[in-house]
Amino acid sequence: MTVQAPALGDVQTVRPDSGARALAWLRGIGVRQVRLACGLIMFAYVFSHFFNHALGNISYDVMQRWLWYHICITS
Repeated sequence: MTVQAPALGDVQTVRPDSGARALAWLRGIGVRQVRLACGLIMFAYVFSHFFNHALGNISYDVMQRWLWYHICITS
């Protein structure tokens, strides 16, 4: 019994241009992905904000130094 290799007739030799790939990628983004991204951004902001409040329990000077990083990250 012999096994034949599959034909290579379906192989694409021409690569689609980057514009078509970018559009296909954008069409693949759904509501779930947008909500996930927005949620992660909101979590990072809220965590940084409350972390700044927690640093205020340690020292006002430490809180002021962290505030610069908080503003740089969230703006």
